[in-house]
Amino acid sequence: MELFFKQTNLSYTHANPSSYIFKISEEQQQNELHKLKLGLREEQFFVVVDLLNFTIIDLGGVESLGFEPKTFTLKNYFDMVDPQGVMPMLTALGKQTFLFSKTDLIDFLKPSYIVLTPMILKKNDNIRYLVKRIIAPWQVTACGKITAYLTHCTLIKEYEGEALYPRIEGIPASYRAMVMNEFQKEFSQLKPKENNFEPNQRIILQHLLTEKNLAVIAGKMGLKLYTVKSYTKDILEKARKMYADDKSQHNFRTAKDVAIYMKNNGIIVPTSATEKKEPS
Repeated sequence: MELFFKQTNLSYTHANPSSYIFKISEEQQQNELHKLKLGLREEQFFVVVDLLNFTIIDLGGVESLGFEPKTFTLKNYFDMVDPQGVMPMLTALGKQTFLFSKTDLIDFLKPSYIVLTPMILKKNDNIRYLVKRIIAPWQVTACGKITAYLTHCTLIKEYEGEALYPRIEGIPASYRAMVMNEFQKEFSQLKPKENNFEPNQRIILQHLLTEKNLAVIAGKMGLKLYTVKSYTKDILEKARKMYADDKSQHNFRTAKDVAIYMKNNGIIVPTSATEKKEPS
């Protein structure tokens, strides 16, 4: 149930919370809550989650979604997140955003993980909406463990298969690059149901971002042209299965379309360094 932080393995690290020294004062948190509630617009809501007990510390804006704040639970919140397709990507990148940051980089509301997410927001409503989510630490221990986090959500429009465009704010650019590199490794290790692209297929996808000539790509990888063509055909078929759902038709026509979609979701980046053939 705890889709984001539990799946990112941040929750299991709290073996002895009674010994923790917390960095963030209650005054800081209350001041931020006051600003959040004062500035909340009709299309926005937020939830603050306690990772030690998996309870909601505070929230705002759920009334406009048809929920009663006093009875709104974590299950209500997690049930909003569309479990199809994008969740493996959200989980993998979220994990790297916070686990890869050094202790001295984690503080109140820093770093923040920003991503577009399809969500079923309204009670008794099956319509999926595109939502901008900003996820950030709310409480941090002196040793750098995150024990509570804030999610601030802004409804944009109905979801039509848009890319996630994930990004990380609040840490130096060099660390953001390392996080993204680790995320790509994480994605490559997902189960076949969530990522069934072979190593050479992922390399081809990276090349397709900057090179459309398959013969050139074949030469760079040391493969026969017909082998690369076969890979691109497989890429297209796999992508259509991986990201297929009846409301977000991605309309992949070529393997390059798949490459662009995956780039916009933060899964791959253009590369000129990967020239050699990897074993399939």
